[in-house]
Order: sequence, then structure tokens, then C-alpha cells
Amino acid sequence: MAENAEGLSKDLPASDIFRDEFKRSLGGYFVGGTQYYTHVNVLLLYWEEDDLGCQKEVKKLTSVLEEHFYYAVHTFVIPTKRSQALLQREISEFVLKHSLEATLTIIYYAGHGDPDDETVERQRKLILAAYNAQALSRQEPF
Repeated sequence: MAENAEGLSKDLPASDIFRDEFKRSLGGYFVGGTQYYTHVNVLLLYWEEDDLGCQKEVKKLTSVLEEHFYYAVHTFVIPTKRSQALLQREISEFVLKHSLEATLTIIYYAGHGDPDDETVERQRKLILAAYNAQALSRQEPF
């Protein structure tokens, strides 16, 4: 098999090359020493309404994570109404249910984000927003 400068096979499909490189570069893949994680749970988040088209991105990422890495993927669509309370509940329940010993928990957010400039410098909060205009108008911080 022919290899490129990074030692990756040129004969493999791009998705296999990505998977192999990702696994190789994932230093946190091990719990400690040589013990692998026994499970990986992923929570993917995106807005019900958004101006970025994140649903398509999340579907592609779901496919890669499930088909190539065999991760357990869960998706939560952030609703427009009561978004902060429902998102906090979803994340809390996900972490409580899936953060077990030898388990890697990943939370991935697709959407707009902006730091809240009105908080103390070392305690800045992230504002998550469905639309860029909401992030710029500094609505209620998450």
C-alpha cells in the first residue's frame, strides 16, 4: 500500500483515512495507561431554527461517528421556546446517564456562539444562539 508523507495509505477511502488519523491523534482515547474506553456516548446539539443549516452537518457527523467509530450518538434539537431550561435539562440527564467509569462522553454543539462581554473577565459565559443576530444582541446568556 502506498503512503503519503504522514504515513497514511493513499489507497483507502477518505472516510477510512479520516477515521484512522482521528484514532491515531486521539490522545484521550485511553482511560489510563493501556485501558481503552469501553463506551463512547455522543450528544449532538443544534437549533430547531438556525441560519447555518446545522441539521445537515449533524446528520453527516452522526453517520461518521456511528458507522466508522461505532459510537452511541444521541441528538437533541434545541427548541426555540424555553431553550435554556430544556437544553440544561437535556445535558444534565445525558451526563448523569452516560458518564460512567471507562466511558467517554462527548457533547458537540453546532450553532452560533459568542462570549458574554458583560461578565467578569475570568468568568465569561458563552451565549448560544440560533441566529447570529441573537448572539450580537446579547440575549439571555446560557
